[in-house]
Amino acid sequence: MIDDLKKEFDQLTINNVEKRADFYKERSLGGRKDFIKTLYYLKHTSRFRENKVFKSSTFEQYVNTRHSLRLATFEREAWAFFKFPVASEHHGTGLINKIRTVCGSENVPKIIEKIEALPKPDMQKINKVINANEIPERKKRKADERTRPTIKSLQSALDKAQGTIQAQTIELKEAYARIKTLKATAESYKEKYDNLLKVVGPVATFIKEDVKESRANA
Repeated sequence: MIDDLKKEFDQLTINNVEKRADFYKERSLGGRKDFIKTLYYLKHTSRFRENKVFKSSTFEQYVNTRHSLRLATFEREAWAFFKFPVASEHHGTGLINKIRTVCGSENVPKIIEKIEALPKPDMQKINKVINANEIPERKKRKADERTRPTIKSLQSALDKAQGTIQAQTIELKEAYARIKTLKATAESYKEKYDNLLKVVGPVATFIKEDVKESRANA
């Protein structure tokens, strides 16, 4: 594929290649495929850096800024157009990538055949075919997502935990305040006791000595 694109674009200047891309982008019939092919060429040859504005840019920066296209969108469309060019032009790359996502890449050809075999297909019938062939891995992932806690429930649990922590923090602060008060009270009593000892101590000593002397004289 890239060799064919190089034959088509190598002789053109970057300015002319980008003009082609712009032209294809604006064309409603069949233009999208040629637009994606042109960008694919620029990506795999790195010629997009020949545009001096994007000399040091990544392809993602280039395609997003110059062509207003997300890299993931480009890659999905390129995959569909190169793997299933006819089906992509007929059904659109969106449907082809939906089949890929729901049914798996290896099952895309089979699902396309089933869709094209439908009598008067509409989106309801097409979606029914796609959903009927959903790969087990995706079914399991969807089931896991249904049982996985939601952001809302996680936020609620977080808020509750924060509320509990705040309440406990307040209780601890109140407990520390009570301890501080009791400590201050104890120190106050100790100070009063020490002062009392200073007054009572000499008197007690005098009485003790007087009693001792009285017994001796008796």
